[in-house]
Amino acid sequence: AAASAAKQGTADRAEPCGEDDVEAEDARRVRVLVARATGLPQADFLGSADPYVELRLVRGNPLDASFIEPKELRKNKSKVLEANTIFKATTEVVRGSLDPRWEASFSFEVPNSGATAELFLYLRVYDHDLVTGETCLGHVAARLLDAIAAGRELSLGWQAVLRQSPAVPDRLAVLSDSRLRA
Repeated sequence: AAASAAKQGTADRAEPCGEDDVEAEDARRVRVLVARATGLPQADFLGSADPYVELRLVRGNPLDASFIEPKELRKNKSKVLEANTIFKATTEVVRGSLDPRWEASFSFEVPNSGATAELFLYLRVYDHDLVTGETCLGHVAARLLDAIAAGRELSLGWQAVLRQSPAVPDRLAVLSDSRLRA
């Protein structure tokens, strides 16, 4: 069974990219909300931007220069980045805004194994421009497990349980426990 990617909210495009198949019983579903950006740089001659976000789930840290050269990463179509992308999605374009709100939700499955420890969320904000082409306004990467933990309200007890769970499948089980508040 191929890894599935569901389009939700105001998501524009979502697609699985990896050739790795993820069996349903060996996977956990993760949902990422791309909510908003503030203080984006001006990209248009009128002093605004037409931003959208490209979200990727990537094997390895794309901001690590030993993994992907910064020169290669600046390209809109990086072969190295494409080869290591498991999931890719984009939000809708918000016209004329330096403080856009997307509220776009993306859902994908990740393997319930140690390999998940090396997965990163990589987000790039682009200015959409048909005349001059897409311009990258900024980017950020975060380890997937760190992003999941940061999106949860963890009491001291849950934090202790998480610290005592060094195996990735155990950490995923703790973080997906229904008793935790998102």
